[in-house]
Parts: sequence; structure tokens; C-alpha cells
Amino acid sequence: MARKKSALTPLHLLSFAVAFAMTGICTALALEAGSTPLAVVTVRTLAAIALLLAWLVYNKLSLKLGPRDAAVALLIGIPLCVNNYMINAAIGEIPVPLVVLIFYTWPALTTAASWLLGKERFRWRAAAGLALAFAGVALTLNVPLSTAQALGAWLALGAAVLWSGAFLLTGHFFGGRDTRVPTLYMMCTAAAAFLAACLLTGDVAWPAGGPGGGGLGGV
Repeated sequence: MARKKSALTPLHLLSFAVAFAMTGICTALALEAGSTPLAVVTVRTLAAIALLLAWLVYNKLSLKLGPRDAAVALLIGIPLCVNNYMINAAIGEIPVPLVVLIFYTWPALTTAASWLLGKERFRWRAAAGLALAFAGVALTLNVPLSTAQALGAWLALGAAVLWSGAFLLTGHFFGGRDTRVPTLYMMCTAAAAFLAACLLTGDVAWPAGGPGGGGLGGV
């Protein structure tokens, strides 16, 4: 007897899509209202840790990892941390749609890296699709950019590369296993780095006005 699919699945997918889309918009609102990328990414990381921790505790999952797994998860948190900052900094320099367009080259980058590492078999059809994707991004960027806009584009691309790297490392070390607890460890690395940066640089500013505050609350 075929297993009945959950009627909530389409709603879940729609919710995830809306959440991803709103993250960029809310970040832009907070930055335009005077907040800094460091402040935004710190708040978002701490909130994400709290929500994930609550979910893990609610589901009665053990938070313990073996020494090796814990060390690996904490180290993968380093590229994850830098990626989070770079994408927020990019949103401060160029429009959100352009940041999203550049950042979401990461699946193509991941596929290309998987071919080079021998993890997946090379396919010409997929290669053609990747070539078209990169050509589309190149055409979009084939306009005069100011220094700040060029910086934003490079930040978004760097974020894509680092996210792809974190994705590949997670798959390599935790493939086939539940990655929720390792993800918590990764996020703790990012939170520690962001909090230290806040204390050392003082580069923390809160958004002014209702829309900015709402944007920070929504990230």
C-alpha cells in the first residue's frame, strides 16, 4: 500500500520559500535604517541558535557529539560564519535581487566541485546548464559598476563559494546522518566570532524607525 503524502508538504515548501525571500528584504530594511551588517548577522545568528536549540530540546534529541564530530562541526562553522557576514555586507552595497542572483550560483559551484573531486559523474547536459547559468550572471553584471557595487558583487560571489564549501564539507563528514545537532555547533562558532567582532570593533548600530526595527526583527 502506497504511503499517503502529507497534505502539509506544499505549504511547508511555500513557507520555506517565503522565509528565504523575506530574509534578504528584511536585511535590506535594517541596513537602510542605519544598522550594520555585523549587527544584523549577529542578531540573526543568535535568534537562529535559540530557535534550533528549542526545536532540538522539544524533540528530545541529544546535543552531544563525539570529540571528532564536534571539532569538525565547529571548524565548518568558520566558512559558514564568513559567508553569513559577506552576504549581509553585499546587501548593504547592491540591490537584494542582484545579491540573490549571484549568491545562488552556489549549487552550480557545488556541482562543479563535486565533479572535480570525483564525488559525482560528469554529465554534459548538466555542464551545459551550468554554462548557461554563469552566462546569465555574466550578462547581468555586464554593466558599469561603481567601486561599492563591484565590492558588493564580489562579496556575494565570495559568500556563494564559502556556502558551497560548507555544504560540501557537511556532506563529506556528516553525509547520511542527521545534521541538526552539528549545525547547532557550526552556528555556535559563528555566534562566538560575531560577538567577539562586536566587542572588538564596536561596529554595532541599531536601525532607526519602525520599518528598520521590523526588518531587524524579521531577519
